[in-house]
Amino acid sequence: MLYILSGSDIYKYNLVGELQDSVYVPSGNDGIGISINQSDEIYTVHRYDTKIYKSNFENKTSETLFEDNQYHFPTGIAIDSNGNVYVSNKNHQIRKWDKLTQEKSDFGFDGALSLTIGPQGNLIAGIQSGSLAGRNARIIKIDLVGKLVETLFDQTKFDSLDYHIGVLGIGFNKMNELYFSIGRDAMQDGTDFSDENVLKDRVFRYTNNCAGTW
Repeated sequence: MLYILSGSDIYKYNLVGELQDSVYVPSGNDGIGISINQSDEIYTVHRYDTKIYKSNFENKTSETLFEDNQYHFPTGIAIDSNGNVYVSNKNHQIRKWDKLTQEKSDFGFDGALSLTIGPQGNLIAGIQSGSLAGRNARIIKIDLVGKLVETLFDQTKFDSLDYHIGVLGIGFNKMNELYFSIGRDAMQDGTDFSDENVLKDRVFRYTNNCAGTW
């Protein structure tokens, strides 16, 4: 199944593009990040919202899981195998919610725009460019105690990827191939980053240290 977060609704499609179901998330803000755990529970984070929501298609419910007033501009969410929640927090550190203790804490790594859990259970983070001129977005692997394991992708090594903003979406397929998108403003000159002017029209597949448009 394919799950799409749009506005305050989650839509479920089959793999031939047919809508199967939907569930409403009572945020009032546009959805910006989505993650699904092993029990098919769906976690979402919403623009300018300090709450994390958990939704379930089976019983058509959506509820607040927790709230964190340290979210400045949440952009992405990931759930590890223990049910701990990680939220990328633009221009600030990733935040972690511990399911067992209910504690919320800084996890490090400023500038993450997107998160997922990798094939080996590590946290994978897409990091925004340090500057418009730098074009130096990265994808990094972090272990679950907050230590950098390795850099998986470095934009500076690919002259053809002349994009400004950073890695806005990230995921793996069943072959453990890495797919990601890098955002850009329409004119590619750094003058207008309003929502309607940010393009997310390229998806890249990264395998064997090569990045190609998909």
